[in-house]
Amino acid sequence: MKESERNKSHTEGVSGRESERERLFELVERRVALIRELWEGMQNLSIPNVEDSKSVVDNEEKVFQKFFQRAEKEFSSEASQIKEYEDREHLIYEIHEEFYRMGAGKESTKAYQDMIRKLDQLMEKQSELLENEDFRFFLSYYKGINGAQKKREEVRRVLKEVGKRGNINEEIISYLPKSFQAPLRGKVEKVIVERFSISVVLNGEAYKKVTKNPRSMGFHQPGGIWNFLSGDITGYAIEEILRDIVKHGGRISGKRIKELAVGIRENAHGVTSAHEDFHSFFNGFSESGNAFSFAALNGIVDRIIGLKERKAHDIFIKIHLQDLRKSIRIFQDFGHEELLAEIASGPWDRIPSSTFATRMAEAEEKIRLLKGKDPDIDRIIDENLSYLDFSHFRERFQLAYKMMQEKAPERLNDFGVACAMFPPSQFRHIERLVDRWEKQSGKNVE
Repeated sequence: MKESERNKSHTEGVSGRESERERLFELVERRVALIRELWEGMQNLSIPNVEDSKSVVDNEEKVFQKFFQRAEKEFSSEASQIKEYEDREHLIYEIHEEFYRMGAGKESTKAYQDMIRKLDQLMEKQSELLENEDFRFFLSYYKGINGAQKKREEVRRVLKEVGKRGNINEEIISYLPKSFQAPLRGKVEKVIVERFSISVVLNGEAYKKVTKNPRSMGFHQPGGIWNFLSGDITGYAIEEILRDIVKHGGRISGKRIKELAVGIRENAHGVTSAHEDFHSFFNGFSESGNAFSFAALNGIVDRIIGLKERKAHDIFIKIHLQDLRKSIRIFQDFGHEELLAEIASGPWDRIPSSTFATRMAEAEEKIRLLKGKDPDIDRIIDENLSYLDFSHFRERFQLAYKMMQEKAPERLNDFGVACAMFPPSQFRHIERLVDRWEKQSGKNVE
């Protein structure tokens, strides 16, 4: 091949790669714009009120419909496949339940073999569909919008019911999850209504009885609208006062400390409540729709081992191995969701906080306890469990944030959206977007 032909081939190759890279960037930008518009729209929604009229609720319905139609227009092909996907999911669940009802010893029957064939066909179609990245994105968006709308409907329902009965601090107990009602009766200090949840502030001792982490300020109960907050904000107050002392060069008056304490008490529950409200909002968008649960993970492991001991058909074992793989990935989503809640509610210069690091480490430690029971299980754990260097990630996050703040402040919201799209393990994609936005901003300045 002549030198000129080699150069031409090389140039075309580089051009092709650049064209593909630009196409991928544009695809990500479309998604960023879609999510940013949704998040800004959700922030503009008023907090549900017992006095909300039918017209208020109807207008809100139109807002949700507008966002769905916007996504449907962008992803028309994927939107058309949602119903089929949900119908197949329901059929897979029904076949699964039938399998357990049949019990052992039915493997050779025609009914069993027909069930296996049908299940195999359904799973193959679902797998093909989920390989489409656009479909996965639209599915998450679709579930998220529906979930957020249902949360607001439930908040309104509870407020109306409680409003008929009198004192909200006393009557709210009857609407909490049953396991919380008895230990919290008479222990509610106040109730904070948010856009997608209700926060119940408890006295310090009562909070310690219902939380897994007594040192935390609050938590969202997955799958519902309830947040539980600690009435004891001593640790938070001390941290804020110390920050203020450092800010003022180590000098602070007693009067200033008292002023800070009052302001901190008024602010602490608002910040924590907003943080937990984000968890409620995000539930529908996350792959799990729930927080990390070691008990659920352990249950999947036990079922896999039980199925193997029964010598069940491979397809049933395969289903649970897929569930295990998805559940282990949730441990990354668990830390990811904490990061996003911090972005949505906390000062940027403190993100990610130690809470993010602690919860990631706790989840990883528990998952490692499951090793040694089965080679297939061990392989999935090793494939999906990667160690996250928190201090290094924090440096990368803060560097990217500062670059956005200095070079392209108008894209800070897009930076937060990108963090929602890519988990910490894929932060390199966000860094590439930051570089791109910085260059674009530079061109605009010129």
